[in-house]
Amino acid sequence: MGPAITSTACKRTTTGPSTTCSRPITGAVAATSTTCSKPIMGAITATSTTCRRPIIAVLPAQQDHGARGHPIKRRWAIDDDIRLDRTQGHHWARIPNKKMLSDNETVLDTVSLAEVEQFRCLECGKAFPFKNSLTQHAVIHSGVKNFKCDECGKLFSQKSGLTQHLLIHSGAKNFKCDECDKRFTQKYHLTRHLLIHSGVKNLKCDECGKQFTQKYSLTKHLLIHSGVKNFKCDECGKQFTEKGSLTKHLLIHSGVKNFKCDECGKQFTQRNTLIKHLLIHSGVKNFKCDECGKQFTHKHDLTQHLLIHSRVKNFKCDECGKLFAQKFHLTKHLLIHSGVKNFKCDECGKQFREKGHLTQHLLIHSGVKNFKCDECGKQFTQKYSLTQHLLIHSGVKNFKCDECGKQFSQKSILTKHLLIHSGVKNFKCDECGKQFAQKFHLTKHLLIHSGVKNFKCDECGKQFTRKDTLNKHLLIHSGVKNFKCDERGKLFAHKHDLTQHLLFHSGVKNFKCDECGKLFAQKYHLTQHLLIHLGVKNFKCDECGKLFARKGDLSQHLLIHSGVKNFKCDECGKRFTEKGHLTQHLLIHSGVKNFKCDECGKQFAVKSNLTKHLLIHSGVKNFKCDECGSGDLPLPATGRGHSVTPRDLRSTSARSLTC
Repeated sequence: MGPAITSTACKRTTTGPSTTCSRPITGAVAATSTTCSKPIMGAITATSTTCRRPIIAVLPAQQDHGARGHPIKRRWAIDDDIRLDRTQGHHWARIPNKKMLSDNETVLDTVSLAEVEQFRCLECGKAFPFKNSLTQHAVIHSGVKNFKCDECGKLFSQKSGLTQHLLIHSGAKNFKCDECDKRFTQKYHLTRHLLIHSGVKNLKCDECGKQFTQKYSLTKHLLIHSGVKNFKCDECGKQFTEKGSLTKHLLIHSGVKNFKCDECGKQFTQRNTLIKHLLIHSGVKNFKCDECGKQFTHKHDLTQHLLIHSRVKNFKCDECGKLFAQKFHLTKHLLIHSGVKNFKCDECGKQFREKGHLTQHLLIHSGVKNFKCDECGKQFTQKYSLTQHLLIHSGVKNFKCDECGKQFSQKSILTKHLLIHSGVKNFKCDECGKQFAQKFHLTKHLLIHSGVKNFKCDECGKQFTRKDTLNKHLLIHSGVKNFKCDERGKLFAHKHDLTQHLLFHSGVKNFKCDECGKLFAQKYHLTQHLLIHLGVKNFKCDECGKLFARKGDLSQHLLIHSGVKNFKCDECGKRFTEKGHLTQHLLIHSGVKNFKCDECGKQFAVKSNLTKHLLIHSGVKNFKCDECGSGDLPLPATGRGHSVTPRDLRSTSARSLTC
């Protein structure tokens, strides 16, 4: 076990009747000196029950002599396990291997701290080279904290901990990292920080495989897997695994933001958040998604993004059942159900659930549009809007409506479209009572009632309430008609016009007039038709004074006064002011007469002619000849070439007609 022992008495002088120390010793090593000297690292195991206090022993076989003939003491360095014998209540050491040290050396000069682990804490297993170090450490487990910081009130179990903490308040950071220039108040913190730059990660989490440079970081990380969150925020109820995380979180509720970005002026509660934010302005994106090629400034953002490709959605909304890949997105989604909108725009009064949405909205009022589409030149205030717009040019439409088969480039547009099929219209116009499925459509509609038309066509002077309506109108002047009807070959400038036109060929007329029973393929045409029954005629011809219910009818009428007849019949040479009139006229030459009078069996090629003919059978005679006083005439054309005037000037213009 150890060297032979020849003496069991301690030679240290003491006070009292005895000249030797009454304290039991382990024993002196066989040598010329048995006196007690400086303590060495560990007691030597022996059969004696005397003093277990460490002593220095000089080995006889290795006794050297100095210049004056005095022996040079050699000490042992411990390089093996030191254990605590709890049953005996004392420390003991076994030393199978010994390294010789000279007088001018100490154990710590040649042996690392990790090798000199003599006193081990039974609570956490941490080992210390000295007993007093272990004693001080034990105070931590006791929970007693008698040392208080006068600056912030934080308590410490050891005075040394308070001393180190006070350096934070002093602001002095004398230890600088040569790699990144980051500064620290304590050298120990710098030493730990340097491990990050080394790239060495020897500590691995057995749960998820994540690696760390520091044991402290691994210990903190393991708390995540434990699921234990003992620190709760009294403001919002959020829980944390570490007190430090709670402390940082409380800064959010305090509203104090001492860290400001010099680039954009945005302020933050924590410095590390500001540092992360600055990476956005740097434009550096070192983290790339292998699935879609998207790049990110922070690794965390990439990790979150990869959840989208995984298709795993573990976070469910209890209100509507919608699933999310990230808890953060679920939290944001829940704000929709809460209905709370605390962020209001001072310009237009619009309210938002999130401050970020308000910030983005304010860009609209600023008028600044820094994001331009290379395809069509359209500009946007937000990059996201440009990205969504580019999907239109790509032609890719991956979102299909199961109801009508219509396809969309964006899922959000499909979602809005589905509201049309649902039939739900929760947004009503207070002016006219018209209802809409989407608030956006109501907002656009209200511009009509406002009467404000800020967008003017430079070609014809026509004004519009919305810019997009002006843009569509300009296509008319351009002469570009890219949308063709396969039935008759008619061309249209807008796809919407072609879609509406195709309804005529389908023969489907779902819109019925309750006054006369007439059917229409489009609701718009029904609305225009109803103006006739209302008797409201706000559009007057300056040439002849004739009144019209619709502006379009007045525009067509004005062609008569212009005398311009650009549409010629190739059969008989007759000319017309409108293409529609020519089309109807051609039916006469075709010989097809699909409109038959039920009274007399007479057939007509044009429905309007049948309508006029039916007045004869009705017996109603509204027209009288001014020349010959001929009896009541059902139609102006039934006279003898004389001038006739309608009896009811309210139903027809005051202009005299030809008898």
